[in-house]
Amino acid sequence: MTQLADDFLELHDDQVSAADLQAQVQARLAARRAAPGYAPQQFASYITSDTCPTPPDDLPYAFGLYHHLQRANDIYSQADTAPVLAPSPATRLPLLGRLWQLIRGETHNLILFYVNRSLAHQVSVNRHLVQTLNELTRQNEAQQRAIIALQAQVAARQAQEQPPAAASAPPPTG
Repeated sequence: MTQLADDFLELHDDQVSAADLQAQVQARLAARRAAPGYAPQQFASYITSDTCPTPPDDLPYAFGLYHHLQRANDIYSQADTAPVLAPSPATRLPLLGRLWQLIRGETHNLILFYVNRSLAHQVSVNRHLVQTLNELTRQNEAQQRAIIALQAQVAARQAQEQPPAAASAPPPTG
């Protein structure tokens, strides 16, 4: 165990030690996991990675895939919803102009509130989609490497199984 795990729990009791407690907890966890109906939880490990895969040096790759994947990683969260109100001739009226400007501005802000909520949801969806594409690209690269290695193994075995050309030729008659 690591130093942190060893020093995590310190007891000042002569009858119970931290190692005994830890062993008991581990035994209970093992029993719970072995019980029927236990459904182990799995968590996605790639979601925490925000890095875009780079084009591989050892494999042929589609330039467009990596270009668009990099662009998607760069811009998926960029969304500008700042209020932009063009000047209106009605806002130049002395008393009603100021009132119209306030109503117009607050209405615009209310609309932006709901747009921003929807946009935040879409950005979250986009983040998960981009992370999924990143992981699929990484898995595709790993599969390509495995395929190349397997093709090399098949070629090597086929070369071993083929008899030499001189030995397979029929003897000359005559």
